[in-house]
Amino acid sequence: MPRFNNNRRAFSLIEILAAVMIAATVATIAVTQFRTPGDTAHWRSCQLSRQTVQNEANRYIDITGSLPSSDLRQLSSSQYWDGPLPTCPVTGTAFTLDRSGNINCKSHP
Repeated sequence: MPRFNNNRRAFSLIEILAAVMIAATVATIAVTQFRTPGDTAHWRSCQLSRQTVQNEANRYIDITGSLPSSDLRQLSSSQYWDGPLPTCPVTGTAFTLDRSGNINCKSHP
């Protein structure tokens, strides 16, 4: 009967998978730390402007029962915004409205 040699010369699959999982976790944490604070600030300022326009779009929908046009020109009237609508504070691009009534920014999806 053959005898098995107990001298291990390689790693088991479980050990390799554990090492890969630990490396992936460390890499994920490192990547999130390298993100610049400016990127987060830009995204948040755009999000705030979008939410402001979204509130006016929701008000328009509540009053009229229909969506404004995708370029939101109806919201520029004195009843809603009375002037030019806010744009993305980072790129200056105008916000758009999708078919479900959500305000979108091309630069910050």
